[in-house]
Amino acid sequence: MKLQLTNKFLHRVRIHGGEFDSSARAMNRAGEKDTLITYERALEAQADLRKFRGSTIERKQMSTKTTFKRVALVAVAALGLGTVSVAPSQAAPVFAEVTVAAAGEAIVGGVARVKITFDTATITSVAVTGVGSVLGTTQDTATVIGTPTSGSWSVNEPTTAGANPAGTQTITLTSAVAGTTTITATPTNASTGAPGTAVTKTIKWVAATTVGTYDHATAFIDAGATGARRYADTTTAILTLASTLDATADAFINVTQFNATDTVTVTNLPSAGTKAVTVAITGAGAVGTSAANAGPSVTIAAASAPEQYVYVYADGRNGTATISVTVNGVLVSTKTVSFFGAVSAYAASTTTGETLSKNYIGVSETAAVTIKGLDALKTVMASGTIYATPETATIASASVSGSVVTVTGVALGKTNITVHNAATVATSTITYKFAIEVTEKTAKSYKVAFDSTTYAPGAKVTWTVTATTATGRPIADGSRAVIGTSTTNVSAPVGTLPTGSLTFVDGVATSFFYAPATTGDFVITTVEGAAIDAVIASATYTAATTANTISVTSATQDAALDAANEATDAANAATDAALAAADAADAATAAAEDASAAVAALAKSVNTALKALKKQITSLTALVNKLLKK
Repeated sequence: MKLQLTNKFLHRVRIHGGEFDSSARAMNRAGEKDTLITYERALEAQADLRKFRGSTIERKQMSTKTTFKRVALVAVAALGLGTVSVAPSQAAPVFAEVTVAAAGEAIVGGVARVKITFDTATITSVAVTGVGSVLGTTQDTATVIGTPTSGSWSVNEPTTAGANPAGTQTITLTSAVAGTTTITATPTNASTGAPGTAVTKTIKWVAATTVGTYDHATAFIDAGATGARRYADTTTAILTLASTLDATADAFINVTQFNATDTVTVTNLPSAGTKAVTVAITGAGAVGTSAANAGPSVTIAAASAPEQYVYVYADGRNGTATISVTVNGVLVSTKTVSFFGAVSAYAASTTTGETLSKNYIGVSETAAVTIKGLDALKTVMASGTIYATPETATIASASVSGSVVTVTGVALGKTNITVHNAATVATSTITYKFAIEVTEKTAKSYKVAFDSTTYAPGAKVTWTVTATTATGRPIADGSRAVIGTSTTNVSAPVGTLPTGSLTFVDGVATSFFYAPATTGDFVITTVEGAAIDAVIASATYTAATTANTISVTSATQDAALDAANEATDAANAATDAALAAADAADAATAAAEDASAAVAALAKSVNTALKALKKQITSLTALVNKLLKK
């Protein structure tokens, strides 16, 4: 009996692939004889044919196919580019507009006009189709361009000297029956013959009863006793009107009624088609078609003119009034007016919203404030004649120009300025006070602060510089060189850095810049400027510096870095596990080899014993046969 064993490759060979082919074959030779050598050669042939030779042929085939595809792609691209390069460029000529002069609807038997505007480079073909007929055409309201033939003709820019220039042609049409007339204008380039974009307008011919049907209305309000027609209801602001009682209208309301298609004129809604109009006012004031019938409300009967005026009158009362306009029982619009009375108080107002343009001024510097008058209901109105007097003339002076009070600093300190309506404060019935402080134009010290200590890359960084004077007060408002121009800062940020002359308001200057795109700590170093007392006091004084640090961090970048580190740790752990598994596989292989050797030795012993037994049996058989012969 012959015992044959077949060993497998070591696990390390399966893990690392072709890098251990030669070593694997060596290990197999060491552990096996003819059978294993034969197996090894079979593996060598398989590795050569299936892994290298076959794959190489496949790659060659793929490379050949890819080459054909690339050549085809280049050819197609070249053809495409050639097509693009020879594509004709054709731009439509300018054709300004076609408009219908009257409304979109016209009355049967009446007249409608269409205006066409064309430029110098076009020949415009005009076609009129549908019901009706063309009564005539004019160019620039004077010269007939052409007589329509079968509803179609062409107009163009004349080239002879003195001819009319390109412009507006008016077509006059009429129709004896209801229906639609279509006007189509098609421009054609006079040089190339290339057609442009056709523009079409239509006119709907209807019976008079159709255009006389009420559809909607608008209401417009404005200050004054009268005004032009207003068809768009665009008023939103509150009107401010004097509450003085008289017979003159303080405002007018224009109410206009329309049919369904008319939004710009009143010619298509005859009086017979109009609806009743009611205008009512609540609060102060009165309304009416005249001062004689002014009161809480007024009604204009139906079948009146489609355009009506209602007037607003003061009744001596102050306050806000609400006006409602109703047509055909439906609310059309609501308007608001505010009636004011005599000035009873003053208030300060500037464009910046502050009481003064400056709250802190230096000696010989100025601040200004505009004074507004208020009636008993705090309605803002003209201030009238005003006066201004400082409580302490040695600290500040005051002057008046119209409604503007200008204050000039005289010496350091605080004082009040009194605005009044008579020559002296004592004889005035209306007074108003505001404070002003005269302070130094230089600072003893300053400090820089940021709205945060940490920013994301590119984030907005808001900084403030607070300057304090030797008397502990805010530095005077205005541009002050508290910080020098030699400041070193973050490299090339977008925005304004705290450096050079800064504009201070109430002792504080502020602006912003954007943090750098890179992360890390950034130091912004500022240097004392020419408006610092210590710098002014001594020519040999070395300007002090202040370092300020901001940190730029990125949560996204940090998270990505952490994730990358975790991935690296996981990869290292996987590698260690793979190596440990390989070591275990090697140990298992060695144990298997030892067992195989033991089995081979046992098989050899058995074979030897069988051979010996066979000899003994043969000898015994020969002896038995010999005995039988006797």
